[in-house]
This record gives sequence, structure tokens and C-alpha cells, in this order.
Amino acid sequence: MTLSRRDFLKLGALISASTALASCAPVYRKLSGDLPVTAWTLFNAHDFMALNRITFGARTEERSRFLEVGLANYIEEQLDFENIDDFACDLRLATFNTLDKDANELEAISNKLFNGYDRKTVPDELRQATLIRQIYSKRQLYETMVEFWSDHFNIFIAKDNCFFLKTVDDREVIRKHALGSFHDLVSASAHSPAMLTYLDNQVNRKRKPNENYARELMELHTLGVNGGYTQDDVMEFARCLTGWTVKEHFWLGEFEFNEKQHDRGVKKSFGSNDSARRSKRSGTSYRNVSFTS
Repeated sequence: MTLSRRDFLKLGALISASTALASCAPVYRKLSGDLPVTAWTLFNAHDFMALNRITFGARTEERSRFLEVGLANYIEEQLDFENIDDFACDLRLATFNTLDKDANELEAISNKLFNGYDRKTVPDELRQATLIRQIYSKRQLYETMVEFWSDHFNIFIAKDNCFFLKTVDDREVIRKHALGSFHDLVSASAHSPAMLTYLDNQVNRKRKPNENYARELMELHTLGVNGGYTQDDVMEFARCLTGWTVKEHFWLGEFEFNEKQHDRGVKKSFGSNDSARRSKRSGTSYRNVSFTS
């Protein structure tokens, strides 16, 4: 019998596949005998969706606890995250050297003097720690909210000094306020050197206002795209935030209000004159207006 080229290739593929499957059989038998099997318990659609959103993928113990106490009690437990024992996850994080350092210490770790800056170590540890927490932490609702607010108050880690300032922002802004007051979270973000650097407010000065952070704070962080404000409101807010900057040299990476660079003139908040807003409070007051307007 004469085989065509196509038939020959088909036959060769079948022989190869059967050989591969035969070689896998002993491995499968070995694994099937040694690996523990945990059956999935059926959830109703509502509970399954809730658990899927509360966690980064529920593990066996989380599914069991959910079924034991029910949705409402499980959420209450997760909201009380500080009383959840997360020692096992903390042990996995113990090898990282940068997570608890302040900006000055992180800059010192990164500064290789004549060899420039190591812009990789600090961000890499933050990324790895984030993934470890999402996978292994028992504080799953807390970690999902950390992820949510990190997206909402987004900072591009590769811009300027954000490569080490973001670690401080993650700890002191996002993680500190992830399940707290939104007002406090916005305030902390507005004082974050990482955020001020990312959105150029460290160069927002009275003689040359920079509107970038003022616009993002109103458009993305609080009021939304159609929030009822105008371009004039954005520029007035930028004037309020002049002098909100970041320290350099020995106090590198700390928030600073530079009064010399602050516009002390009268500002308007959504069309109303306010002669009292001539200090750092003008930025705070204008920001507060965005919560009630």
C-alpha cells in the first residue's frame, strides 16, 4: 500500500501521541495516589460571586470558613482584619529589606554613588510582596481593597523618584487607609510625596502653577469627569496647591509646605470668593469642597 504524504504525517502524529500518553500513565498513577483531593462544595450563585469578589481566589480553608459562618459573618470577620492572625504570611515577607523603610532609607539603599541608582530592587520587592499578600494573606478583603485603592490612586512607579517613594505610599497611604475613611485616604494621598511627584505638584509654584494634580484629584480621585466643575475651578485649585511639594537633600522624600512658593492671593471655590484661603489651609479647604459639591 502506498501512503500519501498527508497520511504519513497523520500516522506519525498518532504514533507520537500514543507514545507520549503511554509515558504519562505511570506518572498519572503515581500522582493520583499521592496527592490529596479536596472536593469543591457547591455554592449558590450569590455566595460564589461574593466570595470571588472578597478574595483573590478562595482557598480550601476560606471556603470552609465561609460555609461555616455564612456571608454576613464572613464579611464582618474580614472587615476586622487587624484581629486576623496573618503570621504565616508575615513570615513570607520577613526576607524583604525595604517594605518598612522610610524614603531617606530607601534612597540610601538605591543610591550606588558612582554607579548611579539601582531602580530595580525596591520596586521588585514591593511587587513581590503585593503578590505574596494576595495569594497567602488571610486578610483577603483587606488585600482586595488595597488593590482597588492602588488602582484608583494610581502612581506610575518608574517616574522620577516614585521608584522608591511608592513603597512609602503603599504603606502609609493605601494600606493604612484601605478600609478606613475615604476623606482620610484622599488627604493622605494629597500629602504623599509619591503622588505629588507623579502628578508634578512638586513643581507647582505661585509664579507658574501646574494644574496636573489639581485636575486629577478632581477628575479621577473625587468628583469624576462630569463633576460640575470648570477649567477655572481646576486652575483655582492648582493655585491652592502651590507650595505643596517634596523635601530634598537630608529630608529627601518627605512632604513639605513651602510657603514662599504658595500663592497667597484670593481664590474662588466653585465660583465663590474666599479671602480666607491664603495659607496651606486653602489647599485643604478646596479639597474638602470636592467632597460636598
